[in-house]
Amino acid sequence: MRFKGSGNKRKYKNQLCGVTDNRSGVLYLILCAVFLLFPTSTSYSQTEPDSLLFLSKFPNLLSNKFYKQFNTFSYQTNANYSSSVNNWSFSVKEDFRSTLIKSGENSIRDDQKFNFSVGYSFSPILNIGIYADNGILSDSRKIGINQASISNLLIYNRTQLQSSILLVPYIGYQNNRQSGVSDYGYIYGIEASAENYSMLDFNISSLLKIRQEDISPRNNGAINLRLMLNNNIENEIDNTIQFSYNRLRRDFYFITDSLTQSEFGITNNIQSRIENLYSIRDNLTYQNIINNLDLTLSGVLGYRTIERDTRYKSVKINSPSIFDTEIDELKFDLETNLMYRIDKHTISFKGIYSQRNEKNITKKLENANPIFYEERAESEARKNNISDIASLSLNADFALSARDKLMVSLSQYKLKYDTPSPLNLDDRDELLSIVKINYQRNISSFFDFFISLEGDLSKLVYLSSKRSSNNFTNRVLKLLSGGIYKGSGFRSINTFEVSANYTVYDFEDLKPNYSSYAFRQFSITDSTTINLSSGLHLNIYGYLKLSEQGEFRWKDFSMKPGRFVKETLLLPNIATSYEGIDFSVGLRYFSLVTYGFNKSIREMDSDYYSLGPTSMVRYGTDKIMIGFSGWFDFITQKNKNSGGFLLNRDSYTNINFDLDWYF
Repeated sequence: MRFKGSGNKRKYKNQLCGVTDNRSGVLYLILCAVFLLFPTSTSYSQTEPDSLLFLSKFPNLLSNKFYKQFNTFSYQTNANYSSSVNNWSFSVKEDFRSTLIKSGENSIRDDQKFNFSVGYSFSPILNIGIYADNGILSDSRKIGINQASISNLLIYNRTQLQSSILLVPYIGYQNNRQSGVSDYGYIYGIEASAENYSMLDFNISSLLKIRQEDISPRNNGAINLRLMLNNNIENEIDNTIQFSYNRLRRDFYFITDSLTQSEFGITNNIQSRIENLYSIRDNLTYQNIINNLDLTLSGVLGYRTIERDTRYKSVKINSPSIFDTEIDELKFDLETNLMYRIDKHTISFKGIYSQRNEKNITKKLENANPIFYEERAESEARKNNISDIASLSLNADFALSARDKLMVSLSQYKLKYDTPSPLNLDDRDELLSIVKINYQRNISSFFDFFISLEGDLSKLVYLSSKRSSNNFTNRVLKLLSGGIYKGSGFRSINTFEVSANYTVYDFEDLKPNYSSYAFRQFSITDSTTINLSSGLHLNIYGYLKLSEQGEFRWKDFSMKPGRFVKETLLLPNIATSYEGIDFSVGLRYFSLVTYGFNKSIREMDSDYYSLGPTSMVRYGTDKIMIGFSGWFDFITQKNKNSGGFLLNRDSYTNINFDLDWYF
């Protein structure tokens, strides 16, 4: 189950260089002071330029990929090359992606990125270079920004203060085109990194990136900082503290209304999105806190603000939409892990608690109608929410004998979602419990047997009586069994699964529009390889799935079937190898048949099946990998209508081509 109130995941992307020479402590303290003055970093949805710190840090590669799946065509080419001769360094990188979707109105999207640099090293502190990049986005769909391009030309200097302390200041010029408008201006910034500097029993690493784009009338910028302190207190105790700050500002053009255009004499308005993120993380690891018991504690405190500001606002517009907004988010995460090992048994426990408080604020506008301000403030306040998530899990692996293994997993999740506004009725509690038991036995040197049982129980309760009709209980039960046979010239993996899913609404008797339902499925999967001769193999993969769903009454544990589906896939092929080249030819059969019910009689609604040949050729070495695979689909489709069945036939070619050459 997905907890809706859990907030956005942030993926932190940081890269570091290193510090090993302790004789330059003063220089390092100055660098740390600079870091603290310009506080760092997470990754953003907007794409940032390649870092100057890490030019030439990629392998020489030429890559081409082409995929065609039914009506979708995708092409991608990537080329990287870097070289150093005497004191000269050179690098170039090209990345082009194109997607075509053929439909009633064809859709084409192209995305191209290119960068180039050349530099000359006069000394470790004077390494001057020129860097240029260009990015183009073109999308035929009528979306917010479907045409844009950015070109940069920079001069930079790489200063190696120590073997692993690096500074890269730069300045240049940018051409930024968006929504048919080209802006020009200066860009400047600095990047710096240091790693593994020992001071006062701490191992210190840090990263700084500052970038400013003055492309009037727009103003873009980014600041990224990370400072990490590691202290190995004893051989079995380790503590790491990380401070980070990240700021990103992006200005976007958008077409404005006629009243704002005439009042300010503009064609396009400008919206600014400014995001700030502060976070502190602490991770403590204690090995063998008692015999065979390890403990890990970690906590994260983060604060984020997101501001959306419109440059030109006319108070003559009688609408709440003229007011700018801000989102403030405070988040706290705490996690503990315990792991106990004895002999060949392992028991682990994990506990997680997370709280997030989100506030949506409306900014005041001078001379604006206060009635519309109150309306917008009330609308934004409805979005305010506080979510608490707690989870406990226990996992145990028991080696019962040399041939037997038992795994048990217990998990409990709880979400509490509150909204302070009385106009927001989304207050709810969610509960999820999961139990898994898996048993494996090695019956012989040829055959392994496994069986697993899983049970899930979830509950959703809305606190408001106006939404309580959505309250439900969901129960899922799965039984999986199978075996793995490994013989001389023969290998087969077979699985059998039965699952049942029951969703029961609490007040379905009072709400006729809400009906409990059940979903049941039985599936068989087989994957077999037979060695026909030396170097010649027959591979067979396939599955059969039978599923049924319909209205369900929990009190009587009875089901009124509404839909039945039979799904079949079969992929046999013959494979061989010659001189390092892999070949295979085979067939692909897929069938999907759906049935409805007329009273208790099952009647076919649709029948979709496809059959066609498949092929694959692949060659690979340490330097090059080239592969081709594809299949041809002859499709027959029957759909029920008032006069019987409507028959349609079609055919598609599906192709995958990959080439990677490292040189």
